[in-house]
Amino acid sequence: MARIRDVAVTISTAAVTSLACDMPNHVAGDVLVAFCSKDATAVYNAVTNWFASTTGLSTGCYGALYTRRAQSAAETFTITTGTGAAQTVTIVAIEGAFGTATNGSDALSVTPTVAAIDSTVPYTAGT
Repeated sequence: MARIRDVAVTISTAAVTSLACDMPNHVAGDVLVAFCSKDATAVYNAVTNWFASTTGLSTGCYGALYTRRAQSAAETFTITTGTGAAQTVTIVAIEGAFGTATNGSDALSVTPTVAAIDSTVPYTAGT
């Protein structure tokens, strides 16, 4: 069963265009998820070997989510932007996640265990 192994938070209160982030304890096979947020609206750049799964823009701020399945205990994460800004990055290491894809895209199994039960959602949502 997947669970959080460790969390690391990096905060820059100065306006920077590059931020080398603290990494949580992790080992090969862990899924790493980086939650990024910053002042200003310039987009985050691609991070080598990390998959940018979503980005969002709002007035005066910007956010991004990057994932990677660790290939070793020595993964790194440095985020760069075109505009200097205060930034916060939280990286979570998840151990025991499903799958093997390097980008972590298969970390959740979507195959039903019991097709008659798991293939439909037995809940109703509010409107």
